Amino acid sequence: MAVLLDKIVTGTHPSGKTAGTFLKVGPFRNKTALVLAMAYGTAHYEGPKANAGIVLTVQGGDGEQVSTDSFEGESSNLGFRAAISTMFVLRAGDSRIVPASVLPLGAGGEARNRDTRVKLHVIALDTTAGLTLPLP
Repeated sequence: MAVLLDKIVTGTHPSGKTAGTFLKVGPFRNKTALVLAMAYGTAHYEGPKANAGIVLTVQGGDGEQVSTDSFEGESSNLGFRAAISTMFVLRAGDSRIVPASVLPLGAGGEARNRDTRVKLHVIALDTTAGLTLPLP
């Protein structure tokens, strides 16, 4: 199985709020790919006691979206971390934009999250080189 793409991108927002990034995957001429997208997100909350956290989201093939969160009720100084992955088949000649984002969660997160970061790692593997997947 050959690697068609192996790339890492990051997005940051020092004052908090949201961070986002994306990668364009494909097209891979005459090659169907299994695409693996992994993302890791962080933020830090510091302020009066409040509900705060983050939501990490990755969108894969055909627009399906996966998300997870890291949340704490009534915190005043706390770091948040979350990780998620998804995979999809990308047909030969097609391309997709794979976005990843970290959004604030809770009243405290909306107001006082900082150092918000997201890291997206996408790997595309050539399925025509020794692996057969049933396609609908």
